[in-house]
Amino acid sequence: MGLGDAVESTLTTATHAAWDVEAKAFEKWHGPPKMLTDQDDLQALDNTAFIKDGKWTAEFVISIFDRRDENRSHKLADELMGLLHVKKGEVHWTRIEYFVAVPRENICLDLLQEGGTRVFQAGPTYPNGIMSQDIAFPDEGRRWVQGDRTKFNVITPPNFPDHHDLTTGFAQETGWGVISGNFYLVWGLISDIDDTIKISDVLNRRKLLHNTFVVDHGTPVRGMPELYRTLVGRLSNPTFMYLSASPWQLYPFLIDFVRTNYPWGQIILRDMSYLELWSFIASLTIGTQEFKEARMKKIHSWLPHKQWLCVGDSTQKDPEAYGTM
Repeated sequence: MGLGDAVESTLTTATHAAWDVEAKAFEKWHGPPKMLTDQDDLQALDNTAFIKDGKWTAEFVISIFDRRDENRSHKLADELMGLLHVKKGEVHWTRIEYFVAVPRENICLDLLQEGGTRVFQAGPTYPNGIMSQDIAFPDEGRRWVQGDRTKFNVITPPNFPDHHDLTTGFAQETGWGVISGNFYLVWGLISDIDDTIKISDVLNRRKLLHNTFVVDHGTPVRGMPELYRTLVGRLSNPTFMYLSASPWQLYPFLIDFVRTNYPWGQIILRDMSYLELWSFIASLTIGTQEFKEARMKKIHSWLPHKQWLCVGDSTQKDPEAYGTM
């Protein structure tokens, strides 16, 4: 696949149904899915559970990839140092490494709820190395309510170097909140990240790269942590969804930032693979409205009776996207 085709693929507004068609074709060409091996690496994203057909269900998004492309990593680091006029030690390697990871297609893995006994399978990964599917997971005899959380451990093969898990938060379509003295039922909050709760400077390429790859922890937008903490009480512990056009490669950086400064919530990012640096910049400004509209439709399908408070800014057409919800 040429670079132009790759960019078009990463920025497409097609639904995951299109990926399903491609995945089936891939299986036809390459045989049945394979299981995770100790030569692979992965990134498992936290998610939100909802009731579907009487069962707790969640979308499990996990990326599986080879353990890096060293040549591309050095090229990317050199590009960043040249653009930003910084030294090698000033660029955070942990934010570069997933941009040079080679996606692994047609891979499955097993999951086990912490303290549980029933293993279930997720996957396979799509051609971009990402699995993304709604799974009704075993309840293990537990009764979950709004705001509860549990962990799922990835069952890795012997000699796998790292432990991996993900946290699932539970969302119900019951509850209440108070806005301007009036009572409202079943609240959730959808929030943009870049330049809404985190200073990113999306419209300034150099500042964007500096705020992404050089700053240590990210800087919250002034007053937003306090506002969101207030809303937790006013909306009676709402379901938080952090919706960003950033690629999943930045998940470790963004999850650390959100967990440090804001209420717990699922972070929803773009499914992209093996990006050139300029493609990452384009991903934050091209097709963002269509991406966010598609993801909000999916959120609404999970929790159709919730009322949503949407918070964003104008740099990525948040008002236009929210206006369609």
